[in-house]
Amino acid sequence: MVHKFADSKREGDKGEEQQDAFYRKWFHIDPVDLPTDKKGIDRRFRARHCPYEWNVQYKLDRRAQSSGNLAIEVVSVTTSGKAGWAILCGADVISVVLPEHKKYYLLSVTLLRMWVPAWLLKYPIRPSPNDGYETMNLLVPCKIIAVSTPCLGVFEEGVVRTDHQMNMAWAMEA
Repeated sequence: MVHKFADSKREGDKGEEQQDAFYRKWFHIDPVDLPTDKKGIDRRFRARHCPYEWNVQYKLDRRAQSSGNLAIEVVSVTTSGKAGWAILCGADVISVVLPEHKKYYLLSVTLLRMWVPAWLLKYPIRPSPNDGYETMNLLVPCKIIAVSTPCLGVFEEGVVRTDHQMNMAWAMEA
């Protein structure tokens, strides 16, 4: 299936609205200007109950719901070899939503980048055809993502699962 920009943009905008509504319980969420957006940052999160602030990039992954894998973009444009968001993203955190499951992954960009080289040796890379170009996505099982980058958590219908002291469980107490 070829992804058309207008369709992907429309779907992405809905995903951003869904993520804003979900995270607004715990964060003040500020939009960013176009130059900041071009650096791979969609929002600025300021925690309501502690001094944490993060630059966040939003992602929507509908296929993860059926495949069980998150698509980690390692090449943005195959013809030019431009690196994908996993490499170039300027955010501190990536939020990936699986909309039908109402599951939200908050992933540390630093930890994600640390794991990518090992994942490249272990998990498949698949092309994603777009209108006029392809991206390359590393397909990593959701359960591996959840335990490999656990510092921020996996949110599900108001339940937080975290494994690291620097987590956001404090947010659920509000």
